[in-house]
Amino acid sequence: MLYITTRSSCDTYTAAKTLTVDTAADGGLFVPFRMPAISAKELQGMRQVDIIAYVLTLFFRVDLTGEDITRCIGTPGFSLAAADRKVSVAQLWSKANPAFAQVEYAIYRKLCQDVAPCEHTTAWPKIAIRIAVLAALTVELADKDTLDIAVNAGDFTDPVAAWYCRRMGLPVGKILCTTNENGGLWELFTYGQAGCGASVRKTVLPELDVALPHQLERLLFGLYGLKEAKCFAECMERGGLYKTLVPEQLSDGFAVSVVSCQRVGSVIHKVYSTNRYILDTYSALTFGGLQDYRATSGEIRPTLILSSYSPIVHKEAVAEALGVPGFKLSSLF
Repeated sequence: MLYITTRSSCDTYTAAKTLTVDTAADGGLFVPFRMPAISAKELQGMRQVDIIAYVLTLFFRVDLTGEDITRCIGTPGFSLAAADRKVSVAQLWSKANPAFAQVEYAIYRKLCQDVAPCEHTTAWPKIAIRIAVLAALTVELADKDTLDIAVNAGDFTDPVAAWYCRRMGLPVGKILCTTNENGGLWELFTYGQAGCGASVRKTVLPELDVALPHQLERLLFGLYGLKEAKCFAECMERGGLYKTLVPEQLSDGFAVSVVSCQRVGSVIHKVYSTNRYILDTYSALTFGGLQDYRATSGEIRPTLILSSYSPIVHKEAVAEALGVPGFKLSSLF
């Protein structure tokens, strides 16, 4: 597969290039020259690990098998748990790998068959891996209905991966993004404008402490094209006010909620009290955003929450929310 960037559609790059650097020489983010089409029906009957391997092969043309993915993830693979009415949590972690970043990097190294891997998973492979994982999970969960995807906004890796899945033909419905007190993304999706240089408030969830996520550039490129992506990039560089071209087009298929980090503890406690499921701190914020979305929209569709951390990673905050000593937390799993 060939790639272009969000700053130029003239120069093309190989998949190997995306494995070695985060951005091209022009500063742009790598995007596929042509996004592959794939349907849930095409993937039905395949194992979870085989789907992940198959989708990644489309993006990187490497010799990758389900057994390779199993070695990275472990057996039996990513698990699903019920957290509320029509809410499933995809646990992208295990006792052996309490943070998904560990699994992600292992898969990334498998992709680097012809190049030397970096010390971190580069930007496009990180999105591609999320696309592959989402493809496997949506096929496993979705029947005839589409599946809403609830994620933290973060650096926008998860939301843009879900958006790519929908473009590819997978049964992804609304993409529900949750931010913390740094609500620049909410302002952009609600009012069509936001300050790229707004001051960032430090919270207990540092992955969400951004004014506007850099990876948003990929979505803007996909929706509006090169000129708009460049405009956003320039605003990010100089810290100006960014106004989107067609606000209605940007918000179509997305919903953004702002949830205070102070709610995290109460959400963890409530979900455990009602469903005996323990959320990690980041997933608790996402769950709070999902609750707010359902309360305001009245929609209660099947929803998948992506959980990248075991509760044990942030055990002090989780244990405090549950009212148990930290050393006893592991006994609840």
